[in-house]
Amino acid sequence: MVSLKKISINSQKINAVFIAICFALLTLASTTSSFAAATERNVKSDDGAAGDGVTDDTQAIQNAIDTVAVTGGVVFFPAGTYKVTGPLIIKSSNTALIGASPEAVTLSDNGYEQTLLIQPVTGPPISNISIKGMRFSNSASYDANQGAGKATIQVDNSLAIVTDVAFENIAVDDSPIEGIGLKGQRVSLSNSSISGTGRYGITVNGTDVRILGNKIHQMSFQGDPTEQDAVYLNATTNVIFSGNSIGELRGDSSAINVGAATTQAAITSNSIVLSDINQIGAEIHSGSVSFVGNSIDGGLGFIGTVGVDVQEGSGVLISDTQFVGTWVQSPIAVQTAAVDANIDHVVVNNDASSSWAIALNNSIRTVVQNSTILNGNFGIDLGQSDGARIINNQVNVLGDKYNLAGPPINHTILENNNSGLQIHSDLTIGTPSQNSSIIMYSQSGSSWKCNPDNVGTFSCANNDPIPTETPTISPNGGSYVGDTTVALATATPGATIYYTIDGTDPTTSSNVYVNAFILTVDTTVKAFATAPGFLDSAIASAAFTITELPPPSGNDEFTKLLLHLDSDFSDSSSSNKTPTANGGISIDTTDFKFGPGSAGFDGSNDHLTFPDSPDWAFGTEDFTIDFWYQHNTNVMQTIASQSPNSSNQWRLFFESAGGPRLFFQLYSGGSVPITFETGQLTLTTGDWYHFAVVRSGNEFKIFKDGIQTGSTHTNSTSIPDIAGTLNIGNIAYCGCWSVSGNIDELRISKGIARWTTDFSNDLPTAPYASPPPPPPSSGNDEFTKLLMHMDTDFSDFSGSAHIPTPQGGIVIDNANAQIGTGSGLFDRVDDYVTFPDSPDWTFGSGDFTIDFWYKYVTENGSPQAVVTQSPNSNNQWRLFFEHVDFKLFFQLYQGGSVPISVSTASLNLVAGTWYHFAVTRSGNEYRFFQDGVQSGSTQINSTSINDIAGTLNFGNIAYCGCWDMFGNIDELRISKGVARWTSNFTPPTGPYN
Repeated sequence: MVSLKKISINSQKINAVFIAICFALLTLASTTSSFAAATERNVKSDDGAAGDGVTDDTQAIQNAIDTVAVTGGVVFFPAGTYKVTGPLIIKSSNTALIGASPEAVTLSDNGYEQTLLIQPVTGPPISNISIKGMRFSNSASYDANQGAGKATIQVDNSLAIVTDVAFENIAVDDSPIEGIGLKGQRVSLSNSSISGTGRYGITVNGTDVRILGNKIHQMSFQGDPTEQDAVYLNATTNVIFSGNSIGELRGDSSAINVGAATTQAAITSNSIVLSDINQIGAEIHSGSVSFVGNSIDGGLGFIGTVGVDVQEGSGVLISDTQFVGTWVQSPIAVQTAAVDANIDHVVVNNDASSSWAIALNNSIRTVVQNSTILNGNFGIDLGQSDGARIINNQVNVLGDKYNLAGPPINHTILENNNSGLQIHSDLTIGTPSQNSSIIMYSQSGSSWKCNPDNVGTFSCANNDPIPTETPTISPNGGSYVGDTTVALATATPGATIYYTIDGTDPTTSSNVYVNAFILTVDTTVKAFATAPGFLDSAIASAAFTITELPPPSGNDEFTKLLLHLDSDFSDSSSSNKTPTANGGISIDTTDFKFGPGSAGFDGSNDHLTFPDSPDWAFGTEDFTIDFWYQHNTNVMQTIASQSPNSSNQWRLFFESAGGPRLFFQLYSGGSVPITFETGQLTLTTGDWYHFAVVRSGNEFKIFKDGIQTGSTHTNSTSIPDIAGTLNIGNIAYCGCWSVSGNIDELRISKGIARWTTDFSNDLPTAPYASPPPPPPSSGNDEFTKLLMHMDTDFSDFSGSAHIPTPQGGIVIDNANAQIGTGSGLFDRVDDYVTFPDSPDWTFGSGDFTIDFWYKYVTENGSPQAVVTQSPNSNNQWRLFFEHVDFKLFFQLYQGGSVPISVSTASLNLVAGTWYHFAVTRSGNEYRFFQDGVQSGSTQINSTSINDIAGTLNFGNIAYCGCWDMFGNIDELRISKGVARWTSNFTPPTGPYN
């Protein structure tokens, strides 16, 4: 949860930052429009425009625009009124239209199309367009048949990108539909006037837009009453709207409408005057909006006016804003879909408001702080808001200061508001919900906790705070293979969590929780939380057992390339990639780390190539590249690279300058998002050194002889798929940076960080050997946690011997068996078997296999659950046949989300036929097999399947008693700790013994 310290805003700093940003961007816009003109045209003297308001000057002006388009330049308009009967089109870069002033130069149009259209026809983008010193006037009246998008001036990037367009000191008036439409990148409108438009004054749909110092007024709004906005920010990213004046609106209109797809909007230092019923100063539908330093005047008073209406979005900031006037019915309204809004340092000076000055209307975690409400009838209405915090405010109104008639839920807090807060005179409390609780504080030191009694009304006790919500630990303990990430949370807003990982009880001197942390060894995590006005929470505790990942010296499923280099250049990993030797590369049988050979490189384009493969696309997965290296000389030399060109490549190389230094770099589109190094190394000619480059999560490290060398590099960038060969010994695209020395025992591992701490005592002492063969797929062994032959009953024949409880009418069918003498028969009417909860069903991040024989009958109109652990809908894992396109799915639900959902391809099954199915997890790879052949692609997912308390159900979903099986199942086995199959296989022909 967000703490109050994090959401408190220094308003002076905010204004200073926004002013600096706006000044810098105004300077940029001016620079953009001030290019040196290669050509200058005078529309009268050079192109024959009359400028008398009668003659059609459209073609003359277009000729001038087209002429300067060849080399770029300025079209100049002397004083006059230029009649335009069709859109003037700018479709080339470096074009400026300059007039003497809006008072002296008018472009007049009486049609519905654009007067000026900035739009490349096709092909490359256009940029560097400037429009300055002229008035655009359209005398046509509104026509309801004319759709949106008919702006008098339109910047349109629908055919090709338009960038760097600057409008300065222009006027747009009497537009029948809309005044200006800005659809491009880096577009600015400054020191201009927009008036008399039919539907919109300004519409924006672009990126990096600046609207600064304009006057938007006399909106006639003759059009569609549902779409009347002086300014509409529609799907706009990074927009600054500052220093503008909006007024003289008519009808049901909004001064500013921030659309749901808009992000990073800064609305600062604007003046808004409302002048009719049902008008809204700012209508906000998105998050990441800052509404800072503005003034909204309600004028003489109108019914239904709202200052700022936050309708949805997360993280809206309203700060340093004045709400004044005789009557703004609702100066600030925060609606149901709004989350984490922050109202800070606002002043409401409303002479006679008939409604609440600030109405939260069921919003979530809204903060109102450091604000003043003067005059008016009512103060702050919390509605049924969730987790609101009302802090350090001064409310002086005629009627109720605070209203909780909703009432609020989840520990709403009123703290340090009006001095001497009295609950009965200042607080209206209606019928509460039974899960509500309210805490109130005053500057006089009084405090109350109010909870509902059994008849649904509040009783409040002085100085009786409630405990902070106990933190949750996720995952909540258990057994895990490899490093495990742990997150903490509490439901109490503004709480601070303290925790320990040494088993001791935490105090306020313990670690303060900020981000999730990683456990590498057996650990007991303990945590408690504190919040202002609450008692300390209880201590939460969770024990973790961490099993090490497979030993780092193995040739295992993570190994994607392994070069022993003893007698040839073959790949000894299971991938068995084909090498191509180039140059004079040879096997050196006289010098090696592990005998009887190593690869010898003479620095003259000796290298190996391996075909392009997804194995080299590391993405955001863990990986390790390690090798033994005999140093000969300090020159630039590349150990491994995938480098089809200079702009897109990853490479592992020794830098000679200031070195030697070992670097890992990623180039993407010419930029270098990842680069890290060891720092200067001390290497002796002829000596062997072990190097390892490791990524674990977002941390990159390099080890020399098992000791980390250089600092840890933190970077979340994904290493994408780069089309090109893998080269060992040089850079592919240039044939350069060749190795001079020897390399032995080179291994590339994907999906595992072999080492995350120093391992000098565990350096490899022998070649990386292949692992022992996996356990037999047909066995009942130590990995088998449930085995049901179903020949005579539903007994578990695994070593765990779980106790079955048959339910409904489930029976053994001795007339239909695939293996043995019987099978389980399901008639889709509540037939199932349950087994008690067990750690055997907690797979964690380890390997597992579930396999069974299934006799298909028909698709029965609903999913069919094979085996599930599902105590409730929000927390469960389940293996089931989905009925729409008939696939076998494995899914995990955690806290209502679905972090794992993997499946077969669509299945085409024949009624009355037996099929063998298996789902396996090997590392992070999920595979499904039908009759021993993989069905669908290998699916990658690293989510841990944590402990879920509940029975294991065979044949339906436990929590709902639904998704009943239909057909026969035989020889069902659950194996934990092993992926029985990772490639195609022959299905078993006998029982698992």
